[in-house]
Amino acid sequence: MENFKNLEKELPHNEIVLVVLPKLEYVEKIMKLLKITIKQNKRLCYVSLNKPKKTLEKELEKYKINPKNLFIIDCVSKTAQQVTQTKSTIFISSPKHLTELSIAVKKAIDLGADIFLIDSLSTLLIYEKETAVIKFTHYLISKLRATDRKAIFIIIASETSRALFEDLCMFVDAVVEFDTIK
Repeated sequence: MENFKNLEKELPHNEIVLVVLPKLEYVEKIMKLLKITIKQNKRLCYVSLNKPKKTLEKELEKYKINPKNLFIIDCVSKTAQQVTQTKSTIFISSPKHLTELSIAVKKAIDLGADIFLIDSLSTLLIYEKETAVIKFTHYLISKLRATDRKAIFIIIASETSRALFEDLCMFVDAVVEFDTIK
């Protein structure tokens, strides 16, 4: 609970926040994070690198989160099925297509997204080398800062995320750890 209070305190005063979540209770913590973020901002863009929109919608319903002001960039659904673009969702072909993801973020900015929640950078390590993930994240942070947007970047506490965590700490304004990276 203390970490959520830290997060609520950090969000209004920082543009870019890195959040470290444990593997256990991951979904519950993401949903609570969404509730906090939606409360503080007008239009949230949820960049889902690890679950399709349908799964995300079920989780939102389960945790009683109104998706009204939620815009989704879905990086998963197109890998498994045909999808139809909607007013509140951009589907990209795969989490490994970082250029396509960057274009989707630009479009979300143009559509008025105030804050971005990127779930999770640890997923990108499955598709790309750590250096590419760090370069992409730095580029994304620069783009968001240049357009006065806020962002919350999620990483999962694990041994493989250690170097990513250390590098990302240089680019963010605040770090909130729900779990320590070993």
